[in-house]
Amino acid sequence: MSDILSNENRVNAINAASVHNLKDGVFNCPFCHALQAAYDAISMHSFSYSNGLLHTVVYVTCHVCGETSICLVSSYHPIVGDKIDFNSTEFAEQLLFPTDGSKDAPSLNPDMPTDAAKTYKEAADILDKSPRSAVALLRLALQQLVDSLIIGSGNLDTKIGKLVQNGLSVRIQQMLDSIRVIGNNAVHPGQIDLSDHDDAKHIALSLFSMINAIVQSEITDQHSLDEIYKMIPDGQKQHIDQRDSH
Repeated sequence: MSDILSNENRVNAINAASVHNLKDGVFNCPFCHALQAAYDAISMHSFSYSNGLLHTVVYVTCHVCGETSICLVSSYHPIVGDKIDFNSTEFAEQLLFPTDGSKDAPSLNPDMPTDAAKTYKEAADILDKSPRSAVALLRLALQQLVDSLIIGSGNLDTKIGKLVQNGLSVRIQQMLDSIRVIGNNAVHPGQIDLSDHDDAKHIALSLFSMINAIVQSEITDQHSLDEIYKMIPDGQKQHIDQRDSH
C-alpha cells in the first residue's frame, strides 16, 4: 500500500535527488521543466538489504503540468575501511521515467510552444537509436513552432516565406529552411543521405541547436524586447511612430 513520504524521508529524497534537482526543496519537472516547490512525493515500493542498502521507488507529481515522474532513491551506509558505518547514510537517485533520452541532445528552450516541445523531447528520446527519425520529428517540431508564429492555413514553406516578408533575418531563415529540407529528406529520401548513423546523428544535433536558436530569436528575445519597449511613455512611442511613418 502506498504512503506519503514522511518528513524525514522527504528530506532524504530531496537531498538525494540530483536528477530532479530537488535541492532546497525545489522540484525540476522533467516533463514541463518548471522549477517550483509544489509537488507530491509518494513512496510505492521499498527494498532493503542486510548491509543497510534501501531502494525506494518514488512517484513525484508536478503541480504545474500534473505529470508524474518515477525515480529510484537509494540510501545506504558507506563502507569505511573494511566496516560498514551505520552512523551515517548516503543517498543516490536514478530517474526511471520519463527516459532521459540522448545525453547529447541539447535541452530545449523553455519558451518553446508546448506541442513543439513535446515533439522535440520525443526526438531527443530516440536520437541514439534512430537519428534519422529524430530529424523527421524535428521537422514536425518546426512545423508546430512556425504554426504558432504564423496563425492560419498554409504549408511550412509558405509560412517561412511570410516570416521573411515580415522582416525575418537571413540567419533564421536559413535555419528554418535547413530543418525543413533535411527533415523532408529524412521521410522522403532525396539528395541528402541520412543512411549513415553517425553522420545522421551529427546532422540531427545541429538541427536541435538550430530549433532552439529559432525559439530564442523569435520568441524569447522578442518577449524580452516587448517588455522593455512597454516601459517607454506613450508620448515617446507616438513620436517614434510619426518619425518612422515618413
